[in-house]
Amino acid sequence: MEVTKIEEIITRLKQLREKNHLSQQEFGEIIGFSQGNIGDWERGRSLPGIKAIITIVNKFNVTSDWLLLGKDNPPDDPFPLLKKLNQQEFEMLNTYIEFLLFKRGEEKKKQPDMDCSQLHKVFFNHKSGK
Repeated sequence: MEVTKIEEIITRLKQLREKNHLSQQEFGEIIGFSQGNIGDWERGRSLPGIKAIITIVNKFNVTSDWLLLGKDNPPDDPFPLLKKLNQQEFEMLNTYIEFLLFKRGEEKKKQPDMDCSQLHKVFFNHKSGK
């Protein structure tokens, strides 16, 4: 790969992180890599591997063509706050959404393990730091 292409990938990675108002640490938490990895990528010391690229593409709703080749523009993110959640918070939100779908009758799978009051308590106590 040409040096200019590598620098362009680095620029797009940093642009994506900054567009979502994330620190290297926060970006790393979202994609499952350390702040050190993100810093190394942004300094050009290393490049993300295929696992990281797939995760970035999926979590940030961009195409691999944009990330690696600069083709097309990244789409606007309709849910920018989701990018600020860590893995545990994201899983809790997913559980809450599954519960809402179940309650509405659209979820055909098994009933969630928690009832509404338990889920509400877990979700809001976590957010308030209790």
